[in-house]
Amino acid sequence: MNRKRTRLGMLALLAFSTMTVAAFATAYTWVGGSSGDWDADAEWDESGYPDGSDDDATIATDTTVTLVNECIDDLTIDEDVTIAGSGTLEVDTIEIIGPAELTQSGQAQIKTVNICPPE
Repeated sequence: MNRKRTRLGMLALLAFSTMTVAAFATAYTWVGGSSGDWDADAEWDESGYPDGSDDDATIATDTTVTLVNECIDDLTIDEDVTIAGSGTLEVDTIEIIGPAELTQSGQAQIKTVNICPPE
């Protein structure tokens, strides 16, 4: 009986810790500002900027974004976006809405697992 309680307790702890980690994922929307820097808090609608592997970013304005190195979960673009700078943007999934284009400029690199083209 104690083994069952221990196992159930461990499963509950594991489930809680998984939910806790997921709660820190944030969805950010680009609002743009004067710098164009990915890591400038003022460029995003949330406090901070997307810099975690669970974070999502949406850019719905025609813009150039300069970055150093970032790793995020999802990137959604709804207008033409240029990724510039000398770093790498690692993304699990990129979703392109409408006739938008995603380009890279200079030494910037975009690495992704999945690209979802417009429907």
